[in-house]
Amino acid sequence: MYGSWLAQNLTSGTTYKVVHQLLLDGALVDNGSNIWTQPTTVTSMYYSNYTGWANLIEGEWYCVKIYLYDASGNQLAMDETCHTIPYSESITSQLNFDEGAERLWANYSAAGLTNGSQYTVYFILTNSENMTISSGNQTINPAGLTWMGNFGSWPLNLSWMDMGSTYCMRYEVGHPGQSNNISFDESCVTIPFSFYKIGPPCIVTVI
Repeated sequence: MYGSWLAQNLTSGTTYKVVHQLLLDGALVDNGSNIWTQPTTVTSMYYSNYTGWANLIEGEWYCVKIYLYDASGNQLAMDETCHTIPYSESITSQLNFDEGAERLWANYSAAGLTNGSQYTVYFILTNSENMTISSGNQTINPAGLTWMGNFGSWPLNLSWMDMGSTYCMRYEVGHPGQSNNISFDESCVTIPFSFYKIGPPCIVTVI
């Protein structure tokens, strides 16, 4: 988050001091100050905190307060602006094997989305040798911050799926028409050998 201020109607040749404060829910997080003597040719002064503040907490309410003082320490003006730090878009791969249905499911979840914005989700399914088995994409239009989706499933009886083998699913999410994707994630799953249910023991009667 970046902050800047503009002081106007200043007196040429007068020394001023500006104090800025960054607050989280009213608690002081950071502060700083600038002191200068106003040039004789202008009556305003602009300053921008180009370095900004990093590592702020997503979803939290931050305020920046600005105080203007004269050389004697008298407060001349004050201003404040507040913003909620938005959530960053992210996607989570949720590849899983359903032992009961004997199917590999390509599920995913996305968070921090912008309501009304359009996104494209891409997927690549690979085996342990990093060979692509399947790939594709779909466009989503979230009505809120989160989205749950999937690209279907594959049954165990397919020729490429083997018990004991590991498969990985990589997801990427971005905006349509943009080359740089916002977020990506990958998860892997190994198809188990022994997932069949064991029934009651057989009884053999010799007559």
